[in-house]
This record gives sequence, C-alpha cells and structure tokens, in this order.
Amino acid sequence: MSATPTALTLIIVDDDPMMRLGLTAALSQQTNFILLGEATDGRQGIEQANALKPDIVLMDVGMPGVDGIEATQTIKALLPQTRVVMLTSHTDETEIIAALSSGADAYCIKGTDIEALVNAIRVAASGAAYLDPQIAQKVMQICPSLALKLRAMRDC
Repeated sequence: MSATPTALTLIIVDDDPMMRLGLTAALSQQTNFILLGEATDGRQGIEQANALKPDIVLMDVGMPGVDGIEATQTIKALLPQTRVVMLTSHTDETEIIAALSSGADAYCIKGTDIEALVNAIRVAASGAAYLDPQIAQKVMQICPSLALKLRAMRDC
C-alpha cells in the first residue's frame, strides 16, 4: 500500500489580476494542492496568511503599499513553518538578496513553466531552499557564503 502525499495549502499574493487568475487555473490542476485564497498586496497577504495558515505563500516582490519582501518578513515572524515562494519578475541582485534575507524559501521568475513552479513549491514545502537556475547563478556570483548556505540546506 502506498502512502498518499499530504495536500499542500496555498495562498497567492500578487497585485496583477491576470497573474492570479493564471496561477489559480494552473495550480488547481495539480494533485494535492489546495488554494485557500488570494491577496492583492502584501498587507492583505499577511492578513490572509495569519488567518488561513497556509503551507505555502506564493509572493510577488513588487506590489503597492507593503511589498513582498516586507510581507515575507512579517509572515515568517508570525508563521515560521509557512514557506514563502517568491514568484516575481525582479532579477536584480538587491531584490534577490533582500527576499532571501527576509526569509523566502524559494525564488522563481515569472514566466517559468508550471512544472518548474510546482517543483519549487514542493521543494520549499519539504523544508529545502529552491532558486530558479538563473537566480542561483547570480547568487553564487554575488554572495558565495549565501550560496554555500543554500547548498548545505539542499543537501540536508
């Protein structure tokens, strides 16, 4: 008898309604993913995360009001077991380091295929770190000590 994987609960935090719609459609097709809610900015994301206590928060970086970096820091302080997967178009080193320093468990680029995003979600849910390959290359170049820490987390 094989064990059934535990369902992962998620919320989506993104100010772009088309992005939220696309993510909702794509993720609802995935086995063992349960979408609990959506938020249009970081403040709403914090409120939803605190109320719904999801396993995963898909978080954009650039949003009006409370941005994804500040929201991630707050969510991780309130709910340390909740994993945050950044899903953003921001590829600047400053945002990458700020997001990872705020507690993000994964960093993905918008436009990545759904299989890669699902993989990132599952890796983050397992407690390991995930970086989009393009982002991983930048991190290794700009911050070797962070790259070593991420590599050690992956090897656990």
